[in-house]
Amino acid sequence: VSNKTITETEVNGEQIMKENNSEMQIVYHVSRDKEGDVLLGINYEKIKLFTKSGNEETEMDADNASFSVNATEKLLGALKESRIDVVLKPNGILKSVNGFNELTEKVFSRISFPDAATKSFSREVWNKTIESGLVKQNIDQFFRIFPDSTVQLHQKWQVESNQSGEVGLKIKTTYFLKAITNEYVYIDANSQIVSDSSGNNMNHFNVSSQLKGDQSGEYVLEIRTGMLVSAKLSSSITGNVIARNTEVPVKIKSKVLIERMKN
Repeated sequence: VSNKTITETEVNGEQIMKENNSEMQIVYHVSRDKEGDVLLGINYEKIKLFTKSGNEETEMDADNASFSVNATEKLLGALKESRIDVVLKPNGILKSVNGFNELTEKVFSRISFPDAATKSFSREVWNKTIESGLVKQNIDQFFRIFPDSTVQLHQKWQVESNQSGEVGLKIKTTYFLKAITNEYVYIDANSQIVSDSSGNNMNHFNVSSQLKGDQSGEYVLEIRTGMLVSAKLSSSITGNVIARNTEVPVKIKSKVLIERMKN
């Protein structure tokens, strides 16, 4: 999974650009329980995060955790060593995440933080970056595609979801089943994106936002297993973020590339 986001803001007439990139390799162990829910065991085999803000660049790799002094990099390493068990409803809606709270307590007990403020900040980064960003958001992208009812060729349907983070977003996606072959299903996706200001927090300050945008792309799923084979998504969002009585113009462009690795 490759995810690239570029955010442009304007403060006092000065343009500020921030780039966030992530690359992950994820292994899913898939089964079903007696109720028909989907059971996913998730292992992260590779996690790399890259951030560039102005001239400052930061790169974090889970493989460096054993000798790194960076708290977030150690957290990524702990995630890479662990397994998370997720339960999904048949339509892909997240029902529960098991093991994440236990993993969090285990991880933070192993790391020596210099002070309480650093520990609190690291935990906030962990919750936003790992739980919301890597785990829950990827599950929505991978599995929450189909509705509760059967879908026919050339049929359209809609799915609504929320994306949490520094600025929350509401996403309404229209899917279109455009083609079926002997092996694969091809689905077009077009989303309308608007702000969800409930609970927004950026750098420890409450914020409100007036954002609007769209996303488009294609999903390819395997008929035999129903699993995602590949996806390409591009989004563009513009508007304003208001923090500490200051209105900041924002432009966000994002690209997501998902490709299944062949054994």
